[in-house]
Amino acid sequence: MTDHDAARTSTADARTLVVGLVLGLFIAFGFALVIRLVPAWVLIETGPRVAAYVVLALSAPSIVLPLGALAPRIGVDPRRFTWAAISGSLLFDGTALGFVPDLYGQTGDAWAYTAAALLWAFGWIAVTELLVERWRATA
Repeated sequence: MTDHDAARTSTADARTLVVGLVLGLFIAFGFALVIRLVPAWVLIETGPRVAAYVVLALSAPSIVLPLGALAPRIGVDPRRFTWAAISGSLLFDGTALGFVPDLYGQTGDAWAYTAAALLWAFGWIAVTELLVERWRATA
């Protein structure tokens, strides 16, 4: 690899990281605003909470697949881009839950269940990305 190739790779990696992180921050902010609209009883009562968890698990591809499709259009690696966006979202939610919990519009038990649901959703997003990576490797 020449110095020019190394510099180009380094620039592409930096762009992937920065754009992915920033996009992840915006995605998490958007979801925080949506969570504000969720009535507390949906998070507190067991039946609706189970339904919400199912919806979160099933919606993971709706996050991962568009990120993977966007990556080549902006000239970045889909795998690194998706993980950068996931990281940006995690950083946003970790910071906002710790310092600006009112952003989510929930209090008490509903706030705690919101944090748990976010962790659950991130788990399924990560699993989905791992499955997509495996699919890409075999395609």
